[in-house]
Parts: sequence; C-alpha cells; structure tokens
Amino acid sequence: MSASNTLSVDSYNRLWVGTMNGLYILDKDSIRVLNTQTGLPSNEILSLFYDNEKNSMWIGSPGGLSSVDINEFDKSKILPVNVRIKNIKADDSVYSFKENIIFEPDINNIHLDFTSLNFSSPSSVKYQYMLDDEWIEIPDDYINLTSLGKGDYNLAIRGKVINSPWGKTKFSEFYCASEFYGNTFFSAHQLLVY
Repeated sequence: MSASNTLSVDSYNRLWVGTMNGLYILDKDSIRVLNTQTGLPSNEILSLFYDNEKNSMWIGSPGGLSSVDINEFDKSKILPVNVRIKNIKADDSVYSFKENIIFEPDINNIHLDFTSLNFSSPSSVKYQYMLDDEWIEIPDDYINLTSLGKGDYNLAIRGKVINSPWGKTKFSEFYCASEFYGNTFFSAHQLLVY
C-alpha cells in the first residue's frame, strides 16, 4: 500500500484509506482493495467522506465523484475464478485432453495456454503455477516449460482477482519419455484434468 492521501472510518470501525494506487478498506483481519479494476473511475483517491445517515462512502478522484453503498458493498462477494486449460503445444503438435500425452524423448519444451472466466475485468486475473513444491506467480495466461528432463510431471495452475480467494486448482499430469520409451518397463501416462 502506498502513502495515504485521505482517511475515513465507517460505522463498523473499518478504516478506509485513499492512496494514489486505490482505496484500501482495513477491517479487523482483512484488507479489501477498490481501484479501476473494481469499478472506480481512477486509482488516485483524493478525498473520502462517510455519510453516516445513508451509510455510504463518497470517494473523490480525478475521474469524478463516486459513492459506495456500504450495505450493498458488504453483501457483495467476489467469487473465485476457475482456470481452464485450453491446449498444450510441443514442437508443432497441439494436444487435447482426450489423448494419452507422452512427449517424445526429443521434446522438452512445452507451452500451455489457459483461461478463466472473468467478464468484468479479464486483465485483472492473476495466475500461479506449481511444478515442484512452490507456487510461482505469472503475469500471463500461458506457461512455457523449458528444458524439462525425462519423467513424470504434475502441474497445478490457479487464478484469482482482487478481493477473492484463489480459485479451484487445475491439475495436469504428463510424461516426458526417455530414449528407452517403448520398453515394457515403462508405462503410458495420460494427461488428467481434475
């Protein structure tokens, strides 16, 4: 959070903090953010006025004057976004999820495209993926996995928007074959989407 320009308190003793990067509502154990991605005309918040009688917060910005009905604001819940994997590309091939995915020994660079349904602000979705034991945040709706070694891989992808929890994790499993693939000691692995 950047330096505050203006402060106000509502009837629930929440602190509303106007900054040059949006409006932050600090409750006992949570922080909600309002900015242009959530409907404000500007991220620069210059003034706040709480109308106790109408239980609304007036927000002054270079983009104009806005009002938040706090009763309606408190009723609203931001639903988590769910990720859908569109396709997987390796070399010149595109794989669907109905196929058994076993990448040939010479393929170790894989590109995954995915999306999520967020009609109000598609560009506000943040994504994370986990290939090992750590979530990695990515700015785009695709992943390039490069220089993969031979073996089984379990990939997890999830998304979220401002003020929402992370959505349901999408999992996919694939196998990068070794030079000995086809030997009876190796088994086929299928790409699974849960």
